[in-house]
Amino acid sequence: MITNSLTAQQYDSQAILTDRRADGGSAALPLLGLFGETGSLLSEVKKKQRDALSYIGYTNAVVEELGDVLWYVTNYAARVGLSLSAIKDRLVNGPPTKGRIVEALPLARLQHPALPLLDSPTPAFERTLLQLASAVGALVSDYVAGASGENGVPIAERL
Repeated sequence: MITNSLTAQQYDSQAILTDRRADGGSAALPLLGLFGETGSLLSEVKKKQRDALSYIGYTNAVVEELGDVLWYVTNYAARVGLSLSAIKDRLVNGPPTKGRIVEALPLARLQHPALPLLDSPTPAFERTLLQLASAVGALVSDYVAGASGENGVPIAERL
């Protein structure tokens, strides 16, 4: 059970404060970071599959890389005018409806209690990571194409 949790809105506010914006606020920098960190996360899973018992530290590495991915998602979203809490709300409740009040839910509620972090990747986790990589690739493709979204899919829906 997580006792010290942040809401998506609280995490969003704190993560944005740590964004140094050395590039003047371009969306390219956090998008490049998101792409790189997603690759690092996939690499940790690959190492565990390849080296199995000899690769220690897998769980901690995955937690760290997931945290980095979340930071870059949050900061990329901020640079394109979105918030982590709005993205989380879309994931939990579907597209916003007119007049609906968004309630701040703890990030921990997005985790499925029956899916603990394991000492080795499961086939379902591997598929999820490949879906993540595909989604990040689509974001990069959309950005290169002018950030309009492939086939009319808005960035908000991609995130």
